[in-house]
Amino acid sequence: MSVRAVVLTGSARDWHLVEVLEERIREPEAPAPEDVDEDAAPVEEDDALLSPETLDALRRIAARGVFEDAESVTTAIAGDRVFLTDIGLPFRSPKEVAAVLAPQLDGRLPVDVDELVVDYMELGRETDGEHHFLAGGARISDVAEFLGTLQQFDIDPRAVEAPPLHLHAAARKLLPASDGPIALVDIGAQRSRMIVCRGDELHTARSLYTGGEALTESLAATFGLDLSVAREGKHREGRIDAGAVETGEVTGNDTIDISNACRNAIKPLIRDLRRTLQAHAGSHEQPVGAIYISGATAALPGLASYIEQSVGVPTAVVPTTAEGLQTLPQFSDIGHRFVSAIGLALGGFSRSDGTSFNLRQGAFEFKGGYEYITGRVGALALGMLILALAASFSMFARVRMLKAEDKAVTEAMSTLTARTFGVAIDDPALARPLALRNADTPFMSDYSAYDALADITGAVQATQDGGSPVVPNAFDIDMATGRVRISGSCASAQAAEDLGAALQELDCMHEVNRTELSERRGEEDFTFTFQAVARCGELEDDE
Repeated sequence: MSVRAVVLTGSARDWHLVEVLEERIREPEAPAPEDVDEDAAPVEEDDALLSPETLDALRRIAARGVFEDAESVTTAIAGDRVFLTDIGLPFRSPKEVAAVLAPQLDGRLPVDVDELVVDYMELGRETDGEHHFLAGGARISDVAEFLGTLQQFDIDPRAVEAPPLHLHAAARKLLPASDGPIALVDIGAQRSRMIVCRGDELHTARSLYTGGEALTESLAATFGLDLSVAREGKHREGRIDAGAVETGEVTGNDTIDISNACRNAIKPLIRDLRRTLQAHAGSHEQPVGAIYISGATAALPGLASYIEQSVGVPTAVVPTTAEGLQTLPQFSDIGHRFVSAIGLALGGFSRSDGTSFNLRQGAFEFKGGYEYITGRVGALALGMLILALAASFSMFARVRMLKAEDKAVTEAMSTLTARTFGVAIDDPALARPLALRNADTPFMSDYSAYDALADITGAVQATQDGGSPVVPNAFDIDMATGRVRISGSCASAQAAEDLGAALQELDCMHEVNRTELSERRGEEDFTFTFQAVARCGELEDDE
């Protein structure tokens, strides 16, 4: 048993294999006899999606840095955690299917649909005006646990597929073209996965509950071996000899006994395979013309011939002659072990043609993908329009406010100069010399309330531009004493801190202190008050 991964580069049309990775899942260490408490209550079997030994193998693969450099990662959740069913609908538009998917699945799965992450995949079949889909899902808790586990290794998969649906992508790219349906059987350790397809049409997908470990157990029982020893022997000497005498008893002849042990172990798989082919022929009125097998067990000598002899359909190991695989010449000897991984990787190139099943839906949707962004173009465009209108309105309002303030200051200056000098002057540059000549004090600052308001407004805008929303609602500027008071509301305490920092950076604003910061009752925002001294420059001792 191993964890396998492949690295592909290119596109869905022009791809090639870059690297293959495989780490064996080590057997759990058995407790020493002296550590076993025979009177202890039995320990419940761990229901984790990935065993500690599998996580260790995954950790060793992740340590090579392959996931860090990948543009996208596609993986699959355990097949026994997925529930699938065939549904027929009078339409095939993605929007229409998505709208009725949950009601269609309600009551057809062993779990309440509200507890599931659901998706569907087109089967490419139409009968009596209905389009057929393979639909279903996995428990929300299982998907959350699976994604959380992968995060330990900084893996954020673009898609989480459901076995055996990912085999369709492998079949489309690796298997020879055929006018009729063909079957692909991927023999795993504990169970096997099978699909029947014709080109882009997926006809049937199911799990077969027999895998390579059945051969290990059969050999161990036949020869009285530990599983680990039997597993090694299976890889070295396992075979099915069509010429060997089939018997239900151990003969003492190793060649015959090994063949019979392997033959007996594979019979349940043959039985399920035969039933699936018969059901397919009945529903599609066209028999499967060829069977291809993959997985580590597929290389067992004599297995393909035994399947062909048993079900009457030509059978062969999946070929590794696809152009994209020729970049690694040595891959031809081990390629049958990586068909499932290749199917997952190929599915990562394109997910918009109706031939994929992805459990990253809803709250689990992949946030970095092209489809996620393009799927929200309308919302993004509306958001940008709203922001543009808001910015335009804000600028218009600020200009109107400044014009009003300028008009008020000009009128006040005209009134004051008319009363003081006998003539109305609205130009500060002309009024200042007159004020300096006639004032009792030898010094008058040229920093006005208008200037202070403009500086404060600029600090507020800089704070907002920095991402800290603040809304001033009251200014109290007394230039006679130089005292300034600013109050308003803000989204967070940090926003108030940012505004205070912006005020302190003003050349003519000194002694900036926050005198109030409190959260509004029943609301999430805060109110604030700042006090400061407004002046520019200091009087020298000799002035």
